[in-house]
Amino acid sequence: MNEGRQYRGVRKRPWGKFAAEIRDPAKKGVRVWLGTFSTAEEAALAYDRAAFRIRGAKAVLNFPLAFASISENGSAVGHMENKRKKGREETAEEWAACDRGSSVSRCRS
Repeated sequence: MNEGRQYRGVRKRPWGKFAAEIRDPAKKGVRVWLGTFSTAEEAALAYDRAAFRIRGAKAVLNFPLAFASISENGSAVGHMENKRKKGREETAEEWAACDRGSSVSRCRS
């Protein structure tokens, strides 16, 4: 692990764990908790998943190459566009719940 690297959306806790959070523009920029992780890279990936789901291909990511194939085939972006067309836009909390393994039906679509 690279100790000097700061990742977007990641903070190091005093006891050594890494916390990830993101701001939700749909809720006036309120912070959404993504979780606590053992490594900075895991926390950065959690941030990237949430950022990509919220902002789509325009998201600024920590690891943009990890999401390049997703945006090219359109699966994740297409899913968000379909939800928007139906008049329902997910919030960052809903996406964070899906990332934590929630079995809610919206996570499976």
